[in-house]
Amino acid sequence: MVFESYNHFDKELAWHLFRQIVEGLAHIHGQAIIHRDLTPSNIFFDARNDIKIGDFGLAKFLKLEQLDQELGHPADTAGVSIDGTGRVGTYSYAAPEIEQGWPKIDEKADMYSLGVVFFELWHPFGTAMERHVVLSDLKLKGEVPPTWAAEFPEQKSLLQRLMSPAPSDRPSATDLLQNAFPPRMESELLDGKYPANNAEIRGYKHI
Repeated sequence: MVFESYNHFDKELAWHLFRQIVEGLAHIHGQAIIHRDLTPSNIFFDARNDIKIGDFGLAKFLKLEQLDQELGHPADTAGVSIDGTGRVGTYSYAAPEIEQGWPKIDEKADMYSLGVVFFELWHPFGTAMERHVVLSDLKLKGEVPPTWAAEFPEQKSLLQRLMSPAPSDRPSATDLLQNAFPPRMESELLDGKYPANNAEIRGYKHI
């Protein structure tokens, strides 16, 4: 699944897709696992067009992360390129604490990455160059296009929380499920507004 290939945007569908991703993260974190490489290229559709999070090559169990800290092992920053030349796309999504080699990394690193993914759901890109420029400004300056900020103030507020430099200031996946979604989303999901074979959802699929 590649968000930069979006050629259609729908607010309700964006919330629906985002909720599925958050539910996936809540499950992962509930198993005491940190994904550490949440990017659009690691988010897939299964045969029913339900979202699945994949590629756990950089994932770590929180208990192992804590054990490394207790033993004084250096922080593992494999797969992260601080100058943007490593794994394709990883740099834009990596939390500051991962890049900087903090000795303590927890699931809030995934929430930072989720913030970038959330932004891409709400800001489809027309070209690869536009994506590069906008995501660079978001990463390095914390800036989003003024027109987008004016149109989506609530989304901008959530984005800022997710991408807070301080991990403790970022909401957890469980927090988001309890507080971040429009109330009517629940009834829409129960009513089957976005069934597995929904044509609009399929329109977001790109292989």
